[in-house]
Amino acid sequence: MELNNLFIGKITIFLFMIVLLTSCSNVEKSNTVEGTAKIFVQSLIDGDEEKFEQVNKNPGETTKGAMERYGPEFSGLDISDFHFETNANEVTISHGIGDKRIRYWLTIEKIGNRYFVTHY
Repeated sequence: MELNNLFIGKITIFLFMIVLLTSCSNVEKSNTVEGTAKIFVQSLIDGDEEKFEQVNKNPGETTKGAMERYGPEFSGLDISDFHFETNANEVTISHGIGDKRIRYWLTIEKIGNRYFVTHY
């Protein structure tokens, strides 16, 4: 009986650790300027407001407003469709070819120990 309880306890802890690590994965990726930009773009592609809010600190734009404005432009695309060019705390995001190339500019700032998009 004691061995059974010990085994169940270890399984419970193991499952808790997996859930914890999985839920923190975006936080870990937002510890770089480019990683934050990729989370931002992926959240627009997916229409994922929760993920968007994890990296968005633009005081002039609500999550709902940003999703309505930019979501349709990103919908149907894949993160691999984008090119990310980082220069200090600014990231140029582009996709497409030639005169059909579309560019976006993000300003990303470190607040505490994580990076956030503060202007787009």
